[in-house]
Amino acid sequence: MNEGKFLGETKILERLIASETIEDSYERWTDYRYQLTSLIEGLKEKTTDRLVLLGAGRCSDLDLKRLSKVYQEIILVDRDLEAMEEAIKRYETPMVKTYPLDFFKVTTKEYDELIKNLQEKNFSLVKEQLSNMKDVPKNNPLPEDIEGEVVVAVGLHSQLISRLVALFSLYQKQFSYEERQEIQNIFSELTTVAVSELHNWVTNQIGGFRTFLIGYEYAAFVGEQRAFMDKILEDYLQGVVHDLSRYGIFRVQGGVQAEEDIRKRVEKKQLFLRQWGMFSWEFLKEKQYLVTIMVLST
Repeated sequence: MNEGKFLGETKILERLIASETIEDSYERWTDYRYQLTSLIEGLKEKTTDRLVLLGAGRCSDLDLKRLSKVYQEIILVDRDLEAMEEAIKRYETPMVKTYPLDFFKVTTKEYDELIKNLQEKNFSLVKEQLSNMKDVPKNNPLPEDIEGEVVVAVGLHSQLISRLVALFSLYQKQFSYEERQEIQNIFSELTTVAVSELHNWVTNQIGGFRTFLIGYEYAAFVGEQRAFMDKILEDYLQGVVHDLSRYGIFRVQGGVQAEEDIRKRVEKKQLFLRQWGMFSWEFLKEKQYLVTIMVLST
């Protein structure tokens, strides 16, 4: 693929970031937004006045106006300040605060270097650069000045390194199957590191933390596969399904790591599982996600 040679590294990154916006998401996600917002409203207790929404973006999946009537203080945390400001304007909630934060901070210079190595088909340098990114969380510690009793992270885990994955996908056809598998393994390791650091931060550094709601994409269903997803949800509502692995579904990265990390923390009694459930999320017209929801407490 040679389009980068015409667009330039920075232009490729800008176009990639622009593609992350789903224009009709607010209208399409109406039912999902209602379900998710209702769940978060239900987490409110007498002593839980502060709500922190991680990876908030434009809040197309959450109704800020409804939540602002329940929680005295709401903080949006996301790498895209403009998106958060759009959310506040849409829901007419000027009292909501924003906190710009990239949970896995890769600099523009590092992205440009990666694009250059991809364009030059230099697999060894691509592999080396991505492998070295395991130190990104250590070199960019998350802040300690965010406070909130209820912390929500829905759809965030799959996005922690999504730009790196998307960049590689633009050029992956020029590499062998074995090389692509090596890179996918590195992405899996990077996601594991990023998820672990995110959960460490929530449980150890967010002041006043008591309740943690996480939602992650368990699997994606495209086109006619929707009927299969509906069958899984029906089994869940009837109490038939207790182990989703029985369905042999291809998992979404980010969700896999989130689930495993939470399992370990629950086993060690660092967190306690209060509630578990599943939602359907019509992400795009032809693509739905099965979303797993967990409500955890200290």
